[in-house]
This record gives sequence, structure tokens and C-alpha cells, in this order.
Amino acid sequence: MKHFKKLNILVLALALLTSVFFTSCASDQEVITEDIAEKRLYDQAQRRLKTKNFVSAILTLETLEKRFPFGKYAEQAQIELVYAYYKSVNYEQAILAAERFISLHPRHPNVDYAYYIKGLAKFNNDKDLFASAPFLGEMTHKRELAEAKESFEDLSDFITRFPESEYAKDSRQKIILVKSNKAAKHMEIGRFYL
Repeated sequence: MKHFKKLNILVLALALLTSVFFTSCASDQEVITEDIAEKRLYDQAQRRLKTKNFVSAILTLETLEKRFPFGKYAEQAQIELVYAYYKSVNYEQAILAAERFISLHPRHPNVDYAYYIKGLAKFNNDKDLFASAPFLGEMTHKRELAEAKESFEDLSDFITRFPESEYAKDSRQKIILVKSNKAAKHMEIGRFYL
């Protein structure tokens, strides 16, 4: 009977120590879990970007940015959102995300990329407008020319700011296309009035 009481006390003490140990580990786990959650979201976004699942990548990057606005991956998530919006042909959102990144991180080493995608998104948006139906009339021409002017200005601004950027050559080629499209549009308007 004495041994049984000693055994009960020993089991009770062991249970108490185990409870304290697991409770302290659980409180440490919460801190680790937050870092792990941020890393998991970032890794998930990377996998989705690599598989060209841009819509899902956008959702993951937006979640990452909202949950961890000052986290380790916040800046990277913001620049990758610019890319994901652009690749999902959501040019308006790409432009807005690029402008936001530029205003938040004007000295970031990849800010040239944000300027480039902003100009490229306007260029592609402009290109889609040039393909619009001719029966829409004069208002469409004015809108198309305004969009072309914006695209030209943004790409020119990019080249002025970052003449040595790896994206400068492509931007110069896009500027030539914008000029060519604008000239063709002016000729079309002239023929219409003639």
C-alpha cells in the first residue's frame, strides 16, 4: 500500500511537470508559428507564380501583405504583386500596385522594375485600345491617343530615370511602337475627315 501511494504521488508529479513543460512549449510555439505562417504564405505564393497560377498567387500575396504588413517578405510581396497583376492581364491593378510600390519604396533596388511594369502595363492597355472597333467613332480615337500619350510618357520617364536598367532596351522598342501606333491613328483620323 505504501508503494502504491508513492507511485501515485510520483505519477501525479510527473503529470504536473509534463503539463508545465507542454504549456511553456506551446507559448514558444505561438511565436514560431507566426514566422512559419509568413514563410508558408510566401512559399505558397512562389509556387503559384512558378506554375503561372497568377490569380491564386495574387490572393496569396495580398493575404501575406495584409497579415504581415511589416514582415520579412512584405516588400517582396508588393513587387511580386505588380508582376502577378501584370501577368494576369489586370493592367489597371498592375499600374496601381506599381505606383504604390514606388511611393512606399522610392529607393528600393528594384524600383526600376516597378516603373518598367507601370509603363509596360500602360503600353499593353494602350495596345488593347488600338485594337478596338473602328465603328465607335471619334471619342474612341481621342481616348486611344490619350492612352498612347500616357504610355509614351511613362516609358520615356522610365528610360530617363533608369537608362542603364536591364529593361531600358525593351522600353525603347515599346516607345517606337507607341510612336508608330500614334502616327497610324493620326493618319486614320485624317483619312476619316478627308
